[in-house]
Amino acid sequence: KAAKKIYDFTHKLEEDFKSPIKRIVKLFTKDEKTIRLVTDGLYALVILSLGVKAGSGAFQNLAKGNIATGTVNGLKAALKGKDLSTLIKNIALG
Repeated sequence: KAAKKIYDFTHKLEEDFKSPIKRIVKLFTKDEKTIRLVTDGLYALVILSLGVKAGSGAFQNLAKGNIATGTVNGLKAALKGKDLSTLIKNIALG
């Protein structure tokens, strides 16, 4: 049950983050498939930038010997990578 609640929460959070992007994309097209693909693509770029930031933070913290913070940032980067992978698969499948 806990895993299902976490999944539902993260899915809702993802949709909440996408909604402003979707609103702007809708100003330029009315085609639902295009709206979804462009929204997911732009959201993927946001996730990619967050993953890069977390990864560089992990590297910097580990280089300074701050293992705990480096590990947390590394985990964040890994999770963003998983999110990005899922988004790219969904975009590719159309």
